[in-house]
Amino acid sequence: MKGLRQGRLSLISIDAAMNQAAVSRMAETSGAIWRFRRFTAERFPPAQFLLLAAVVALPAAFATQVYVHSQPSNFSAILLTMFAVLLLFLRLRLVDELKDLEHDRAFHPDRPLPRGLVEPWHIGTAAAGVFLLEVLVAASAGVHSLGFFTVVSLYSVFTFREFFCRNWLRRHFAFYAVSHELLVIPVCFYLYSLSGLSVGGVSTPFFWGVTAYIGCLLFLLEVARKLSPSRAESGSNDTYTSQYGPGVSALVVCFLAAGTVAAGIITAAMLRNSFPTFQLSGIVFLVPVGMSLRVFIKQADDRTARVVLNSCAALAVVSSSLLVLTAWSI
Repeated sequence: MKGLRQGRLSLISIDAAMNQAAVSRMAETSGAIWRFRRFTAERFPPAQFLLLAAVVALPAAFATQVYVHSQPSNFSAILLTMFAVLLLFLRLRLVDELKDLEHDRAFHPDRPLPRGLVEPWHIGTAAAGVFLLEVLVAASAGVHSLGFFTVVSLYSVFTFREFFCRNWLRRHFAFYAVSHELLVIPVCFYLYSLSGLSVGGVSTPFFWGVTAYIGCLLFLLEVARKLSPSRAESGSNDTYTSQYGPGVSALVVCFLAAGTVAAGIITAAMLRNSFPTFQLSGIVFLVPVGMSLRVFIKQADDRTARVVLNSCAALAVVSSSLLVLTAWSI
């Protein structure tokens, strides 16, 4: 009887140990999920990036389908394009966190990775998982999409390595910005391929027009996002304000805003083979951008910088919507 009781106690002890280990694993998993959710809330807000994905993906998909198939009929391809953009933005965000870790430790220690909310291997694992999803998305659309995605992936490797001249690029901010923004070219053709564009479409002027529109739009939002006087004062020198001052930075935003509207009008005209009159309404939204820039020049602070960013975001949403409506009405 004594041996039996000891055996039962041993089994209870083993069972308790297993339960404790299971609870510990669940707590660790829950903690990792919570930390990653916190990371995305700070560095990749889902609502903002869903809107950004729509602003980029919908014009690309609708314009391609109208040009290739005469009408936007493949709605699964449109959703796939949005998903592809969202995955790409997420992977670039994750990779940038790793690339800029030392810089952030020096100048932005409050960010999730430098302060230890997540570990580098968490970010690296998540980036690898996102990349595998991207490969599946590209492969699902055919060999042309997979080929374009390969070009995107190779170029993103160069941006991660900062073209193997990190120190030089850090000293030449304009070259740094342009070299990274050029990624938009292979990205756009990858997005077009998800709606049926083949490799031969690279020589089609229309798609270069759409690419110019999306490129101006993304560059506009990127510059507007980096109008941050307080970050300039921190010594990080990673904002347009710190590099060129409020006046020149505002001029760059103004130029890109006008370029976005102009490229949208030209693209719509090429799509309709006539002048798109209602597309001109996008010009109206240049007014709040100009007014916000005027206030920013007079008093450059984080509040006025946010107003500029919001006005640029509104312009991007409106111009993208007008281009989609143009394609839809054909």
